[in-house]
Amino acid sequence: MRNQIFICDLGGIPRKRENRKHVCLYASARFAHLKYGGEAERNLHGERKIVTIGALEAYGADVKAGLARCMGREDFYLRLVGMTLADENFEKLDRALSSHNSREAFEAAHALKGATGNLGLTPLYSSLSKITERLRGATSPVDLGELEGAYREALVRLKALA
Repeated sequence: MRNQIFICDLGGIPRKRENRKHVCLYASARFAHLKYGGEAERNLHGERKIVTIGALEAYGADVKAGLARCMGREDFYLRLVGMTLADENFEKLDRALSSHNSREAFEAAHALKGATGNLGLTPLYSSLSKITERLRGATSPVDLGELEGAYREALVRLKALA
């Protein structure tokens, strides 16, 4: 069958996937696991960070949609949330915003918007979406004002869960 794709999940078990969204999530998670070596799941004291479904729902995340993209696997979904929180694009966005580099800020915000949207992290996704649209096509520095504040507040709230 032409549309079927075989790929390994993080546990190394071959699974058949027909939906490209699932393949992208699995491939991204595998890359992040290799890149970060699981470090994204540990705090400063070496203890494992645990974000719960209930905490994400209280945050305002669309957990049902995020879980649907992860085939209902809570462990996989929570692992992706942890990896997203460790994404280097957050630092890239902060550097770009502080140096008023609109192009670099757009690229980082756009990447984060996709990751947070796929996981249903609605408050963060919403603020990143507005920032991305404001920066799209900008050739000179853009004043983000309250959009930047909303982004930082949503990020702090989400990181406090971990």
